[in-house]
Amino acid sequence: MWLAGIKKRVGYNYKNRGFYLTKSVKLSGYENKHVVEYYNSLLELIAIKPKYQDLELYLSDQYKQCAENIFKEHHIDGSTSLTINPERSRRIDNSAPIIALSAGGGASWGIEAEIKRWPKEKFALLVNKIIEKYKVTVIIVGDLKERDLLLNIETGHQNKVINLAGKTTLAQSAAIINRADLFIGNDGGLLHVAVALKRKTISFFGPVDPRVYGPYPPDESRHIVLRKALDCSPCYRKFRLSPCLRRQECLRSIEVEEALNAISTLLDA
Repeated sequence: MWLAGIKKRVGYNYKNRGFYLTKSVKLSGYENKHVVEYYNSLLELIAIKPKYQDLELYLSDQYKQCAENIFKEHHIDGSTSLTINPERSRRIDNSAPIIALSAGGGASWGIEAEIKRWPKEKFALLVNKIIEKYKVTVIIVGDLKERDLLLNIETGHQNKVINLAGKTTLAQSAAIINRADLFIGNDGGLLHVAVALKRKTISFFGPVDPRVYGPYPPDESRHIVLRKALDCSPCYRKFRLSPCLRRQECLRSIEVEEALNAISTLLDA
């Protein structure tokens, strides 16, 4: 950047790597506030006060049309719902609500990605319970590794599940999430895509602090984070993950019923 003639170079000085910066803030890790606010604070070093803004993601007409084509192929009416509880009221257009679900996420952690994920068996049980309780269509999004989730879903329910894992690009997945009533997933990229698209979300957090890496801005009326306040959680601090001696208890102890209650809170009110 110095060789490029950039006069103002602002950033974080992590492990004394900020020698090329003209203004910097020493950093050992992200704690106690959201990572978005950390980056916004850098602007104050050059006398810019950031205005409070939500995350936003804009989809091109091309990707919106791609989602429409996928919905037509699977005979899905993708309009948004008012409620999904058949005992309380019906959708005005009588079309089934759509829940986009991702059982993966956290790929940036490499081989340790599984540590951030709610167990797939519980995801499958949740899908079975959702379909038993509500008239819905569940769309599985994500990478190819998530396709086997369908194997754990009861045979009688599989016709209500559209498995697109590994079949769409990130942008196409975003367009599909954009047409959903609710996104359910782990701490990962697609969660933040859903938040930026103004979708309601339910997410599972274990080793990572949702105050730092969770939906932004936090809004419990739209985004419910399910986690267990164990004495060892969060264990990811200062960009380091502590060895887990409790076999992911922070995620395993989140029950399917808690997720069902969260769905009711967001979509049945």
